[in-house]
Amino acid sequence: MFKYLVGVCFTASILLMSCQTAKKDIPSANPTPVAIAAKPTSSTALKLKPTKELVLENGLKVYLFRDLSLPRFSINLLVKVGQRNDTLEKVGVNHLTASLLEQGSNQYSATQIADKIASLGSDLSIAPGDEYTLVSIDGLSMSVDAIVDLFSELVFKPTFQNEEITKLKKEFTAQLKKVQDDASQVADLGLNAFLHKGTPLAYPSIGTEASLKKIGKSDIIKNYLTNYRPNNSILSIVGNISEDVEKKILDRFKSWPARSLKPAVAAIKPPADNKKMESQFKKDLVQSEIRVAMPMIPRKHPDYLKLRLINEIFGGGFVSRLNSKIRDQLGLTYGISSSLDLGLDQGYMYVSTFTKNETTQQVIEQINAEVAKLIDEGVTAKELSSAKNMVLAQFPRALETVDRVAFNFMYLDFYGVGSNYLYDFQRSVDRLTLDEINLAIKTHFSLDKMKIFVLANPSVEKSLAAIR
Repeated sequence: MFKYLVGVCFTASILLMSCQTAKKDIPSANPTPVAIAAKPTSSTALKLKPTKELVLENGLKVYLFRDLSLPRFSINLLVKVGQRNDTLEKVGVNHLTASLLEQGSNQYSATQIADKIASLGSDLSIAPGDEYTLVSIDGLSMSVDAIVDLFSELVFKPTFQNEEITKLKKEFTAQLKKVQDDASQVADLGLNAFLHKGTPLAYPSIGTEASLKKIGKSDIIKNYLTNYRPNNSILSIVGNISEDVEKKILDRFKSWPARSLKPAVAAIKPPADNKKMESQFKKDLVQSEIRVAMPMIPRKHPDYLKLRLINEIFGGGFVSRLNSKIRDQLGLTYGISSSLDLGLDQGYMYVSTFTKNETTQQVIEQINAEVAKLIDEGVTAKELSSAKNMVLAQFPRALETVDRVAFNFMYLDFYGVGSNYLYDFQRSVDRLTLDEINLAIKTHFSLDKMKIFVLANPSVEKSLAAIR
């Protein structure tokens, strides 16, 4: 999903999934965590490093990956809360909550935290997103005790000081104003507002000027106590650590108190209206920004891999249909691409491009034509073969380090997909047939459901009226 994000962001390009979760209650008494050996399910399966999977007494799901190749380790916490959990009145409360974790704790001030991270040679990243929040730290194995102490202090005992809240609100407000100077980001935000009208996802993840004014310290504390819980999180521990150190880390996280969780947020569905296009006009724009969204499926849907291949053919690759026709043959843009973003309840295939004001209508008509052609004619055997080769060639990049393997396990768990997706990836791609791909196109693509957002010069307003 197109989002204007602030702060340190996790690089989604290294992942091959975007995922789903189910609400978990606090487990009944089960004092002994059970280790599960993850094994490939077929002879063609990718051979991953052995993994231990545990559920602690407080409900925290843990993945352990021991890697002795380098003297380093990392701790990664996925918390099942994101912008979708915000209220309409106070959008941005989770982004504030997450961002404030490193701005003061019971033991350290914001400055002391920054100094301590630097002195340990560590890297801390906090990335609040639409559906989850990721908090990660890494460093040298020789400093593991100090790093674990710091990480647990930040996650378990943030203080949310008033002065830090005020400072961060001012920063976010300034960034909201600055983004108005970037036409591409304005278009992304415009599409979000069009797609998600009436939901928190219709707004910037950092909130709006109005919502930031309404968010108080009590709202941040409530969000933290409600959602930043072990029984609402997944943890991965990766790297060169001994069994004794592993036990110390687990003992530390066992002390994190669980709480009863609120019912899961209701599914966020596309608007029920039939409006096809939304436009915004801005003087002095020399080119139009065009965004297209087609409603798709949740991440855990069995047709996910089919859509990945379709996206590669349609607009995901440099030799895709959109790029070949609209960029190379017609010369209407310097760049056009499609992307697939599938979440908990729904997903979208996006098309993003820009063009001269006078060719705005023509580009939109060409995108419509390419979607219609895809639906009517499907893809060819040659296109499918090339897409399979590309997707399979990209796959190892998602698993080239143990950290990336661990991230993938967490994300697949979150979206309810399961690790067999990794083990059977090559076989699953290989066995997809042309008929199955073309049936998926007929099933999931619809011109009637396509949504278009255009940011353009007022000079193109009349020409756009013909498309509506």
